[in-house]
Amino acid sequence: TSTKFISIEGPNAMLLIAIDAAVLNGLLKTISDEDLPFLTALFIALIASIGTSILATILASAIGIAGVFVAVAIAAALLGLIVSAMCGVEIMRAFAIGAIFVVVHVATAICMQMMLRPSV
Repeated sequence: TSTKFISIEGPNAMLLIAIDAAVLNGLLKTISDEDLPFLTALFIALIASIGTSILATILASAIGIAGVFVAVAIAAALLGLIVSAMCGVEIMRAFAIGAIFVVVHVATAICMQMMLRPSV
C-alpha cells in the first residue's frame, strides 16, 4: 500500500502553503496579538508543512496510521518552539498555535488530495 496520502504536488502545493501561512498569521494575531509579516509566515509555513508531510510519511510507513498522529505531535511541539523563539510568544500559547496549525495543515492536505484525485 502507498503511504503517500499527505503529499500534494505542483501548484496545489503552493496553494496549500499559502493557506498554511494565512492560518499561521491568523493564529498568531488571534491567540497572542503578535503581527508577523506574511513572507515570514510563509517561510515558517513552508518549513512546517514540508517537515510535517515528510515526518508523517516516514512514520506512517514505519508504524502505520499511528505514525501520522505521532508526526502531528512532534511537528506541533517543534513549531511551538519556533514560534516562541521567533516571535517571543509565551511558550504555552506557542504550543497551542503549533498544535492548531499542524492539525489544520494535515486536515487541509487530506481534503485537498481527496478533492483533486481523479475519480475512478
